[in-house]
Amino acid sequence: MKPYTVFGSFTAHEGKVDELINILTSGHDMNCFPGCREYRLFKDSENQDKLWIFEAWDNPEAHKESLNDEIIKTQIEKAMPLIESFGENITLVEV
Repeated sequence: MKPYTVFGSFTAHEGKVDELINILTSGHDMNCFPGCREYRLFKDSENQDKLWIFEAWDNPEAHKESLNDEIIKTQIEKAMPLIESFGENITLVEV
């Protein structure tokens, strides 16, 4: 079965990107979360406050279920005030 893959970006408020990264990488090791095949964060090479996130899941349901996890909900709540804007958000289909 081909993975359900999402790729997106968001921009932290100026000077808050490292704090945002810390929040998004603390708590669960997402790569060990049931149904998660890969979870990676990338800093944008041209914008120091922009992050890209790559997630590959067994299926859309596994991704949706992760959002119901209490630790992940807490991470999202802490992260939201640090995010200035959301950019691209796409679902990728493996060929």
